[in-house]
Amino acid sequence: MQDAPSQHLPRHSSGPSAHLPVKIAWIALEPDVQAAALTHTSDECTLVALSIDSLDATNSDETTIPVDLDSIITSSPAIREQIEAYYASPAGSTGGPAPLITQLTAPDQVTPFIFGRIGACVRRLSRANADLLRSTASLRADYEATAASFAALEVLVQHNRLAERRAATPVGPSRFSHPADSLSVKTFEQLLPDQSAGLCDVAIYLRSLPKSEGDLHIQLRALESDEVVGRWTVARRALSEGWLRLALDRALPVESCSLHLSGRWTGDEGLHLGLGVSHPIERWQAAINGERIGSTLAFNRWTASPGLRLAHSSEAVRLLGSGMERSTLALQADMTIIDSRNDPSMTFFHETEKSIQVHPVGLSPTKACLPLACPAGVVRISARVETMHPEAGRVVYGLGLGSPATRGEITLPSLNLEHQSDWVVLPARTPSMVTLFLAEPLAEPADLYLLTRLPEGERARFCWAHFSDITFDYAKGDADAA
Repeated sequence: MQDAPSQHLPRHSSGPSAHLPVKIAWIALEPDVQAAALTHTSDECTLVALSIDSLDATNSDETTIPVDLDSIITSSPAIREQIEAYYASPAGSTGGPAPLITQLTAPDQVTPFIFGRIGACVRRLSRANADLLRSTASLRADYEATAASFAALEVLVQHNRLAERRAATPVGPSRFSHPADSLSVKTFEQLLPDQSAGLCDVAIYLRSLPKSEGDLHIQLRALESDEVVGRWTVARRALSEGWLRLALDRALPVESCSLHLSGRWTGDEGLHLGLGVSHPIERWQAAINGERIGSTLAFNRWTASPGLRLAHSSEAVRLLGSGMERSTLALQADMTIIDSRNDPSMTFFHETEKSIQVHPVGLSPTKACLPLACPAGVVRISARVETMHPEAGRVVYGLGLGSPATRGEITLPSLNLEHQSDWVVLPARTPSMVTLFLAEPLAEPADLYLLTRLPEGERARFCWAHFSDITFDYAKGDADAA
């Protein structure tokens, strides 16, 4: 009998091999038995030679026992007893079934034994595969149930408009004159009333703008924690008279806090802000250039579900350092829509659906132009499109971008747009998305065109086509306010 050199593999807690090839170790086999065993080395069976020293419990070397042993064969009764004693001791504990230990004394015993071990391994694999298939089926059922729950939740959120920024009643600019109207504003402060929970946007009213260049720096701070929850910087070229809307990435949490809005203008000539209502309590009065003025500022606020992360409105200034790279076009009744058909019944804002209806009438596109609706820095524009009426035929949808100079050509059958998406053909009541990709970020704001037409052979009746959920994706690094 011979002792083979030890195979240096890491000690591992495992039972008989549950995969092919079956790993069988041998120690001290008779020469003819060893020769018969070595003829069975194949893709299904691996033979590993061990030294008797591998069974020494006092051996401090932890690299002497193979991993994933299915069985151990030997021709010596004494060594068999030694192997059994080793696996019965704590030193040989595998944490699972021990390898099968068998004594083989004749060459004709080798083939049946090895074939039997390969068969046992195949049966274990079959059982494991059956268990895996059952687990996969169960996992798929759980996934489908979870997906259905999320779909139902999404319908609930959309139906109840929980994922939207909802405007509160504004404190509009006063129509009455006020001594502070003439103040040239360099700094301002205002303590915001009402609850902070769910606040996601705030706006101030710019009554008139200076001619000089400068930057308007604004911050929103929670007084109790002294935490700055929002900070914005807007250059003079990006300002316009009217409401200046400032967006947060996430609606404020349910924990109530007092919010202090403050701003600083860096230009030589000051701003003129809209003033709200007179207030007898000093803490609610605005401070302009460090002095209380007896009145609040004109301001507006938007709320959403507390803690909800939302896409921005395209008309809002985003946070400095914002991680958001997407904004949503604010669709509202007073927005300007230029119609290629000059027919308000064909192209208009649909209040109930919160969408813009663009009704196709033939093979030539019906076009709705939203002036300067697409911000600079955009690389992708997407819109949800759908024909609502169940009896409508197919409708072709598209998106386009053009410069203001193109507006005068909107009534022409074909329009030379700077960018246009592929046409998407959809049957009735089949909501989908149409997307316009740009090779480079848009250099400056552009007019957004919503396009519809009919495929050949379709009739215009009932083709009430709608565009909604219009979103803008920005190039990385272009999501901050300039």
